[in-house]
Amino acid sequence: MAPRRPHGKHGAKKGRKKSSWLVSPTNVNVNTTAAATASATPASGAPLVAQLLAEAQKALDSFAFASAEKFFVRALQTVTQSAVPSPVQAAYILTQLGALQLEVDNKDPAGGSHDASMADAGSASATASGDAPAHTYPSGPACFQQAVECAPQYAWEACCYLAQLSEGPEALAYYRQAMAILGHLLEHPEAAHDAGGVVPPHTPTDLQTRRATTLCAMTEIYMTDCCDLPEAEAMCEQLMTEAQAIPLPPNSPERVEVLLACASLRISQLRNDDACALIHASWQILGPAIKMHDDDDDEAAAEDGPAPSPPQPSAAPAESQLSPDDDRAVPKYDTLIAYSKVCVELGLYPYAEQVLDLLTTQNDEDEEVIYLSAMCHYWIGGGVSAVNEAGQEIRRPNVSAEERQEAWQEAYLMLKWLERLEAKHHRCHPAMLEHVAAVHKDLAASGMAFNDLPPEE
Repeated sequence: MAPRRPHGKHGAKKGRKKSSWLVSPTNVNVNTTAAATASATPASGAPLVAQLLAEAQKALDSFAFASAEKFFVRALQTVTQSAVPSPVQAAYILTQLGALQLEVDNKDPAGGSHDASMADAGSASATASGDAPAHTYPSGPACFQQAVECAPQYAWEACCYLAQLSEGPEALAYYRQAMAILGHLLEHPEAAHDAGGVVPPHTPTDLQTRRATTLCAMTEIYMTDCCDLPEAEAMCEQLMTEAQAIPLPPNSPERVEVLLACASLRISQLRNDDACALIHASWQILGPAIKMHDDDDDEAAAEDGPAPSPPQPSAAPAESQLSPDDDRAVPKYDTLIAYSKVCVELGLYPYAEQVLDLLTTQNDEDEEVIYLSAMCHYWIGGGVSAVNEAGQEIRRPNVSAEERQEAWQEAYLMLKWLERLEAKHHRCHPAMLEHVAAVHKDLAASGMAFNDLPPEE
């Protein structure tokens, strides 16, 4: 089986040394009032924990990560100081805290840790409000490890995070552990029961969708990190057969993800016709969802007035804006990027164009998305998509002059916007910049005149 390029970011970080899941007050320095309250009500801490988690969620919704961190740590200490600590509550909070740390790490362009980017901000905030200064607690990976230790029959989400932070067989082992936990919870839902009502419950449908996406993630690893294993192709077929048999809601984004994973597998097997059929089937779900999302944006734009030009950076992460409360919700951001890549690889440019247009409206400072959008419009206009063994350029045939002008005008603007982002952030890969230069050369050789971006303010 030909190796596939990974769509995810496996192996970003490695786990750190494990420690006990019971976080001692000497290791977590929190507001003394909150700690005293937790100690005074050891047997009935659930209301306080629920309140702290609600405050943490409010802070997350407003992107106040340092404040959210403080509330999670207080909630964790309240649980561990209870007369009868709840392993499920502790595992849930540890997982949320670890996920928050990874979110902040990913947003730190210098690649700093949560100690530098979040805890320092928390310290400044705490000093201003009279709270205790920065606290010490497990790192993101260690939070996930401890969550699994304290609730091994519940912490499937922590296992998935650990898999995403690992590579190859180690990642597969974590995903298998997550699958085992999800299967156990489907048969024994009481294993996730939280008497205090703090942990959000999962329905059987929730658990089944998680099983489907986990199987897709495992398939991706077999097509990338583990593609050289003799059993790789057979395992991919087995995993995809299992994923397709899971009863998912008919219009769910997870169904799109399963069909996408199957299409990616077929491409690796050089079965492009089968891959196209799978993408066409998935578009019956994704196409209407994107249209519904665009209609909502059009209504909002009509109320707010015309959008500024050129587009300004989005205030919120793209993922948070891509899920309308509807059974036709679009998949998560990274899945849409992967979807656009597969569509481009199969020559299904109209699908790729609509997906990338959606992504660029959500995050216009993602260099990969801007680059893909520019290339998609370039190829739609008859740009060079490949070079055959004889050294001949392969271009899309039968492109009218009007279609080429329209597509290449859009490609030109995207490339110019990408150059502005590169001048500001310096994050583009050299190979990407080399390809951009080649496309600029082809556009210039066309003799077409292109409108440029408005000058920066």
